[in-house]
Amino acid sequence: LWKKPVQTDLKWVNYPSVVYFQEKIYACGPSSSNMKGLSLYECTAFPTAWKFVCEVDSKADVMHPTIFAHNDRLYIFNTRRCFNAKGQHRLGLYSSEKKTSCSRS
Repeated sequence: LWKKPVQTDLKWVNYPSVVYFQEKIYACGPSSSNMKGLSLYECTAFPTAWKFVCEVDSKADVMHPTIFAHNDRLYIFNTRRCFNAKGQHRLGLYSSEKKTSCSRS
C-alpha cells in the first residue's frame, strides 16, 4: 500500500491517465467537469512529482482524456462536451509528432 501523497496541485487528479513512453512517464489532464484545457505532464519522481510539459489545447472542453503511445507517438483520446446532431458527446483525438510536442491532428 502506497502511503505517500501524490502531488495534488495538478488539474487531472480526478482521472489520472498515465503512459510509459521512450523511458519517461507522461500524464494528461484535466478531466474535471468545471475546467477547460488539456495539458501534458512528465513524471520526475514516480508517483509523487510531475512537471508541466505543454498545453495541448488551452480551450479544450473535454472529459476523461486517455493517453497512450503507438508507433513512436503519443495520442490522447477524449470526450468532447460539444454535442452532435443526435445530442451525443463527440470523440476527440490529439497526437504528437514528437514525444514532447503538443499538436492536434
